[in-house]
Amino acid sequence: MQKTKIEWTDYSWNPVIGCKHGCPFCYARVISFNIYGHFNPTFFENRLNEPLKIQKPSKIFVVSMGDLFGDWVPSEWINKVFNTCIKAERHTFIFLTKNPKRYLEFKTFPNNFWIGTSILKQSDLDNTLEIFKNINAKVKFLSLEPLLTNLRLKESVDWVIIGACSDPMPKQPEKEWVIDLIEDCKKFNIPIFMKDNLIWDNKLIEFPKIISQNSLF
Repeated sequence: MQKTKIEWTDYSWNPVIGCKHGCPFCYARVISFNIYGHFNPTFFENRLNEPLKIQKPSKIFVVSMGDLFGDWVPSEWINKVFNTCIKAERHTFIFLTKNPKRYLEFKTFPNNFWIGTSILKQSDLDNTLEIFKNINAKVKFLSLEPLLTNLRLKESVDWVIIGACSDPMPKQPEKEWVIDLIEDCKKFNIPIFMKDNLIWDNKLIEFPKIISQNSLF
């Protein structure tokens, strides 16, 4: 586990790596091939206790180098990761997937779990909102990075992250797409976090409202 340059978290923790989604802009695939020589789903059981060694309450992004909730990931791996997160209750664990239907296997998540979905198109967003209705989590959020099309929010969530496409060909979203999202988030009173790679004046750098109620952050 290591400090990370990802702006909305403190650490990245990768007890599992690898993904089969095949996204052309995946940064993790390049890093994985440089380190491991492959991007195959792999479980590193020796990394499970790493969060327990961090004493200061921190935000920890779980599996930044893969998708923990991919259909190819055994439930045993997920449950072992969850067990560590429950033991390390002083930390906030941030989960992100492109396969949100897998969340339905668990239904209810501990209060120190933030549950998110990476969104690329409107149908993904609409599907995720329906899934979010059927799970219980302290924070349910959307990562709209890269923002590749106009997306509209029809219901509220707890947090929205907006970012541009960095690799392999950097591309900024249309200004109107971002404006529409800001309007939707204001309508539902949703905090917005704009990534560094998004070119925008007066960037919004907001976190879920529970943070303001918690002296740990």
